[in-house]
Amino acid sequence: GRMNHNLNQSEVDELLKKDIIDILGLTHLSEEKKNSLREKILSTVQNRVMERIGELIENKGKTGDFAAVDSDDAVEKFFSENGIDTDKIFFEEALAYKVQLSTTADFINKGITPKVNVAT
Repeated sequence: GRMNHNLNQSEVDELLKKDIIDILGLTHLSEEKKNSLREKILSTVQNRVMERIGELIENKGKTGDFAAVDSDDAVEKFFSENGIDTDKIFFEEALAYKVQLSTTADFINKGITPKVNVAT
């Protein structure tokens, strides 16, 4: 999943600043529910990040090498040696998911029911 959106930079910046709860129009939820939703969203983003890193490792033909990595330090070293920028990937996936959720929220506000499974 590459980043596909037609937002300009200022819209991207605005979206990044906004809390996902505001974007989804769920400010009325209890703090407990808001935190639970944030955790689900973070978990989804982390899964997408892992998926993308997995694809990168596979595309570089390094799956066997990565399987042999046995510590956090070794993982970091493996990523840097293979040009895998985890911060950048996390940022891109977080932004992509925010765009997706905000689009979904727009549809719902307009009375259109999108076929999107938010809890993946």
